[in-house]
This record gives sequence, C-alpha cells and structure tokens, in this order.
Amino acid sequence: MQESASRATSYTEEIQSVVDRVAMGGPIRLDLGAGHKHDAGWIALDLKLTRQKIKDGHVVPGEVDIAPDIECDLMAIPLPDNYADEARAIHVIEHFQPWDAPLAMREWVRLLKPGSELAIECPCLDKIVKLFDVPNIPPYMTYWGLYGDPRLEDPLMMHHWCYTEAQLMRLMQKCGLINIHGQPPRFHQLARDMRIVGAKPATGPRIVLD
Repeated sequence: MQESASRATSYTEEIQSVVDRVAMGGPIRLDLGAGHKHDAGWIALDLKLTRQKIKDGHVVPGEVDIAPDIECDLMAIPLPDNYADEARAIHVIEHFQPWDAPLAMREWVRLLKPGSELAIECPCLDKIVKLFDVPNIPPYMTYWGLYGDPRLEDPLMMHHWCYTEAQLMRLMQKCGLINIHGQPPRFHQLARDMRIVGAKPATGPRIVLD
C-alpha cells in the first residue's frame, strides 16, 4: 500500500522521539505497511490515509483511518541503519512493482540490526494455481490473491506481482538475507498465503548477556 512520498525525510525529528519512547520499553519491532493495525509491541509504518470500511469480508458504510506511528514511504524510511530488532511486512510486497520490490526490501534490510529477522507474508502463486481446481472456491482465495481486492476501487489495494515461494526466497537472498526459510502464515489465509523469514547477516560475534 505504498506510493512515492518524497516528503518522508521531513518527519525525522518527530518520528525519532516517538520511536525512542517505544524502544525504551523493549525491542524495536517494525510493522511495515501496517495499515490500520496497531499491534502491541510493534511500531506501525505506512502512508496516512482514509479507506472504506470492510467487516466480515464485506464493504460496509463508514471509513477506516490509516494512522501509523510513522508516516512514510516504505522505500525511504527515515530511520537509521541497524535500528530494528525485528521487522515484518504482511501483505505488502505484492503491492510493489516487481522492479521496485528489491529496492523496498533492501531498505527494510538496512533497518535491521545484524542477526535480526525480516518476515514476509503474501499470496503464494504455487498455492493459488492449485486452488483454481477446487470447486466453488471463493474469489478471495484465487483472483484477489493474484490481483488484489477490487471492491474498494482503490489502486493501492491492487497487486502488481504474485510470487512463488522459490521466487520470493531468491528475492530475499538477493537483498542480503540469509537463513531463509518458510513458516506457516500467521495472518489472512493459511491455504492461499506463505510466510518466508530471513535474517540479516551478523557482522561479527554477538555477545548475549543474561
């Protein structure tokens, strides 16, 4: 759910104070492209906007405000290198053009401390192809996984690419991650989606204090 936002760096001073307060309470966890979510222990990053409300899978009257902790373009995040202990991008990577996806992911990797992990969840092309053979399969399990949800008539909700598991793993490796492996998805549709996790290489011995 991202588009270019050249003003991103103008938020640095305001953002820094917010993040510093959060960091004092524990590890820094970045929720990249969080949308309306504000999960405890996670710092939400996204564009600030208003979107039509969806309840139980249906568009209903009313609007939802996307009000992240840090308003920014996910390709130009105004935070320092080696900053976060963990990051996740849940149904975000498919909203980037395939030529922009490596640039965005390298930006996310830049923010990670050495040894920290980035988790990516998105629709899985391998699974969707098989789901087309299931009788009476609903469109959110197939077409919406490929192309995005058209009900909101919002370009930011449409997808630009659908990855196979192997393709996403190659992209993550290309962007500098190691120890890349799959896990069961924790959000959205287990039968349709995938979760791939990779770590930023450690630059030297890590000392763990009890």
